[in-house]
Amino acid sequence: MEQDRIVYGSDGNASAFIGPAAVSVYAMAVIASGLTLYAKTGLRMSRHQGPGVMMKAGRRYLDAETSGLIKARDYHGMSAALRVRVQAEKARIGYAAEPDPGFEAVAACRSTSTQVSPKGTQA
Repeated sequence: MEQDRIVYGSDGNASAFIGPAAVSVYAMAVIASGLTLYAKTGLRMSRHQGPGVMMKAGRRYLDAETSGLIKARDYHGMSAALRVRVQAEKARIGYAAEPDPGFEAVAACRSTSTQVSPKGTQA
């Protein structure tokens, strides 16, 4: 089994989440952002991702003690708890400062590919 890690690009943003623990970090961050968005504006992330679904998903990532302290519609509380958990998991997992060589190869292929004009002829 490969080691979990988060790969950051040269701009400082995460570009890859490798392994199940790293993907869980991403999922927790998305749920926390969605709950904050709903609490501040009333907007949902999508039609199917309502606040109840996000609260239920967020509880899966928290331990029983922390999850039990959060009330049913405490969106800010759940978001804060998930953000704390994300920071703890990031510290535990570690990160790769440089992107994998595979990412550089894909970027090189994209920059050298032929561009197609709107009429269908190669530029």
